[in-house]
Amino acid sequence: MYGGQEPRRHLIEPPFQAESHRYQTLQAADWIAGLVGRLGAFWADPSAFPENEIFRRYFGQRLHDVQRRSGLRS
Repeated sequence: MYGGQEPRRHLIEPPFQAESHRYQTLQAADWIAGLVGRLGAFWADPSAFPENEIFRRYFGQRLHDVQRRSGLRS
C-alpha cells in the first residue's frame, strides 16, 4: 500500500459502505479509530508526530484504563 519493493496499485474496500452521519455507531467507530490512530502514531514516534501529543494528554490514560490487550505499543 505504501511502496517498498513492490508498490501496491489498488486498495481493497470493505464489502459495504454506509453513511456514518446517519448511524451513531459508525460515527463512534470513526471517532475511536481516528483517536487510536493518532495515539498509535505518537506512541510509535513522538518526535515525528508532536502535534498528536494533545491526544495523549487528554485521552491516553482513559484509553489505557479501558483497554483489554493491545499489541499496538511494543
